[in-house]
Amino acid sequence: FSIVSFGSLSLVLGLLSMFWLGSIQPMFMQMGFILIIGWFLNNLCLPAFAINASTGGIRMNTLSSLGIILVDVLFGIAFGLLYMNEFVIVSWFLALCFGGLFLTVRYNITHKIALKQLFGVSDSILVLVVLVISLFANYILATCSINSVLVSGIGLLVLLGFVFIIVKKEFRKLIA
Repeated sequence: FSIVSFGSLSLVLGLLSMFWLGSIQPMFMQMGFILIIGWFLNNLCLPAFAINASTGGIRMNTLSSLGIILVDVLFGIAFGLLYMNEFVIVSWFLALCFGGLFLTVRYNITHKIALKQLFGVSDSILVLVVLVISLFANYILATCSINSVLVSGIGLLVLLGFVFIIVKKEFRKLIA
């Protein structure tokens, strides 16, 4: 679900830029795309977070959250001083990735679960398809004067087509 949700959000960045800023702003779209990837990677830890919280093992959840704060503050100050305001968003991306991956890796090591079990083949293909479609659609929006509703709509339809194909394939495996 999160693959499709974040993929869909990345496809409507141009529309959001038009709505909020009045025109397509490449910097807004780039930073939005970076944050979408960061939040997606951070969401991979949600099962570990929920299990830790429900079983009383909140120590790792707390350490993960503290890690997010620490990484964000350190990189935010460093990037803010070195590169001005634009790269402060990159510090948030790094913090989200660090916190989510820390919790996921720690949980998987503790419970002896292979990290490659996070994504199946169809999930990996879907992530790749979402990235390619999103990058292509946002590149077209940023460089061409094409209607953003049209590009976002076509991108969403292609994404939903791939989701349908993968879900249908997985469903056939379940009933076979």
